[in-house]
Amino acid sequence: MADYELNDHDRAEIVKRFFLRYGYIILITLILCAVAMGVQALWQNHQQNRNQAASNAYQALTVSMQNGAKPEVISAGANQIVANYPDTAYASLAQMNLAQIAVTQNNLSLAESTLTADLKNNHSNDLAPIITLRLARVLLAENKATEALKILQDPPKGYVSAYSLLMGDANVQLNNRLAAKDNYQKGLIAAGDTNPLITQLLTERLNHLNVN
Repeated sequence: MADYELNDHDRAEIVKRFFLRYGYIILITLILCAVAMGVQALWQNHQQNRNQAASNAYQALTVSMQNGAKPEVISAGANQIVANYPDTAYASLAQMNLAQIAVTQNNLSLAESTLTADLKNNHSNDLAPIITLRLARVLLAENKATEALKILQDPPKGYVSAYSLLMGDANVQLNNRLAAKDNYQKGLIAAGDTNPLITQLLTERLNHLNVN
């Protein structure tokens, strides 16, 4: 029976042939992997630096608001954040500040368009419900109850009571008092003992409805 066991010389030859045949491919693959890892590291570092810069800019804006800066100064700072860091949560926060200024100036149409754009371009799931609630309040102030109801459908977890409060207000505006009662009651159930302020508001709304 023939002996097919490889000796050290044969093994060395096989390895040598393998690398002669595939060594270039392996080298290119390793280089590409190293380049990809380097690019990813650079991108992550760039994003971290960008987020930090956006955070610093928004912190400066917050300080200026706390110090009583004029609306035009706050608007300029907020618009700069939106322009320079459009894909960050700080841009969404800045747009909410712009909408608030518009509300205080009784420019509800501007507040609506600002919050609508913010909701559309928002990159933070945590901020989306807050933007939605603010937009719904603006729509109700404009007597656009039907539009408010549309954006308040399917409230996320943790926001059922707040959404229900505004849905009830929208239905009152539309003279759908039974629907409003249902909204307020659902809001009370969702609020429980965790949010006394909303519970108080929902209870007051129900008492004012006077619907059996």
